[in-house]
Amino acid sequence: MTTYWIRSVSLALSGAVCMMAGAHAEVTVIVNAANPASLDDEVIANLFLGQVRSFPGGGAALPINQPGSGAVGQEFAAQYLKKTPPQLKAYWAKQVFTGVGRPPKELDGDEAVMNFVAANPGAIGYVEASKLIAGVKALKK
Repeated sequence: MTTYWIRSVSLALSGAVCMMAGAHAEVTVIVNAANPASLDDEVIANLFLGQVRSFPGGGAALPINQPGSGAVGQEFAAQYLKKTPPQLKAYWAKQVFTGVGRPPKELDGDEAVMNFVAANPGAIGYVEASKLIAGVKALKK
C-alpha cells in the first residue's frame, strides 16, 4: 500500500512539473522587418509601459500587447517589465485614472500580433519565439 501511494504521488508531481514547464513560453520581441531599431530591455520596457512613445532613432512606436492571462503575456511581463499580471493591471489602472496614459492595444495571440506588426512599420510586439513569420524581425529572444 505504501509503495502504491509513493508511486501515485510521484506520478502526480511529475505531471505537475511537466504542465508547469509547458506553461513557460520563450518570448521574443518583434518589429516590422523594415524597422532598423535595435533596442535594449530598458527601452522595450519603457515603450510597453508608456514612458516613451518613439523609437530611439525617431519614429513613433506602437506597442501591441497579448492577453496578460496567457503564457506569452505573463512571460513578457515578468521578463521585460518585471511585473506580475496583477501589478501590471494596477499600474495601468493608475495611469488611466491620473490621465497619464493608456495601455497598449491588445491583440489575441501570436498570429494576430505578427500580422499587425508586419503590416505596420512602427509596431512592436512580442510572440512565442518559435512562431515567427515573414514580415517581422526578432529583436530579443
